[in-house]
Amino acid sequence: DSYHVPRFMRKHNTYLMKKILIICLVTLTGLAGCKKENQDKKNNRNLLGTWQVQKVVRIEYENNVEKGREERIYDDEVLQFIFQGENKLSIKNGTDGDNTEEYTYTLNGDTLELREGDSITTLILRFNGNKQMVLSLEDIDIDGNITYKDVTEFTLDKK
Repeated sequence: DSYHVPRFMRKHNTYLMKKILIICLVTLTGLAGCKKENQDKKNNRNLLGTWQVQKVVRIEYENNVEKGREERIYDDEVLQFIFQGENKLSIKNGTDGDNTEEYTYTLNGDTLELREGDSITTLILRFNGNKQMVLSLEDIDIDGNITYKDVTEFTLDKK
């Protein structure tokens, strides 16, 4: 009734199992790297195009306690983020196009860095589906025992 495995086959099976385990670990490590790269490519593809700011929320914190909140809705005003190929971004403020700022950008995961000359602004990017995204900007100052944090969130819809 019991099945006996010869000793030489047990060694071979152990060696084979170790080999399979190593192959699986190498494959999983490679797939994890591909997933991040694929997610970055997907985020960059989703980012391209014209995005209209719908609202801007500014929240002030002292020691992580909310102390103030302002919200501005953009109904008829034009504030657009236009992401183009070659990592170029134009921010258009107003309908005439005279108020346009030019940036280059780098996207790494959920971090979006905007560059204008030597100045770098870092934003956190979050997509709500393919047609809406939220860009968050945090500014933190410490004064003695008090930590001040201002968070500005831009909610944008794809045009």
